[in-house]
Amino acid sequence: MLRTILKSLSALFGSKKAPNIPKRNFGTGRITEPEDLREELVGVAGALSARTALETVQPLAVKYDPDARLIQVLSGPDLTVAGRSHEWSFHYLFPDRWARAEFRVVTAPKGTARNPRTDYFWTCVTPFPPPGSALQGMLAEGREGFVKQQWEVELGKSIPLPTGFRDSSEAVEEFSRQGTDLRRLPEGTRLEGIGLPLGELVWRLTDLDPGKKSKVQAPFS
Repeated sequence: MLRTILKSLSALFGSKKAPNIPKRNFGTGRITEPEDLREELVGVAGALSARTALETVQPLAVKYDPDARLIQVLSGPDLTVAGRSHEWSFHYLFPDRWARAEFRVVTAPKGTARNPRTDYFWTCVTPFPPPGSALQGMLAEGREGFVKQQWEVELGKSIPLPTGFRDSSEAVEEFSRQGTDLRRLPEGTRLEGIGLPLGELVWRLTDLDPGKKSKVQAPFS
């Protein structure tokens, strides 16, 4: 696998120029093998807002699949009162490539020594059906029609999110107007952008425990 250093991302802060896209062989057709790449992130530092982090991710996602669907945005556990974090994860579906993907942007605090272990861009692509699964066996037997139906079911379980969403900084401002004191949140609280089962697209606070979802919500876009 090609490990590429992401350079010139400082353009994100100084101009409208799009960030460099890693020189990978994105391929065409159905993705059949998992991909797990961790690459050094150069040119950015400190806590980022969700929209700033997305500018690194979105050009790459559509290189894999022009119809890539963003389905979840998640901050790290260090969410600030300004809606920034040193870690952002973006989850996608690649409908035409039969795959899921997670892209993660991780930055160290400003002023700290740069380290590939603390400043990196992570890509994890998982094909459908997963290697070694019963569905993969069916695919090998030529039962592509049935497996395709199961992939369409998977696609229907998640609601696509717009990439021109309300930034995380605006979401936490809305929480403050609702009376939430972000300084008093439990340690590890994250900000999540998600589509709810009834179709509503929201920003919400969560600690990743399904039994402890916050009722504090704001429109995602």
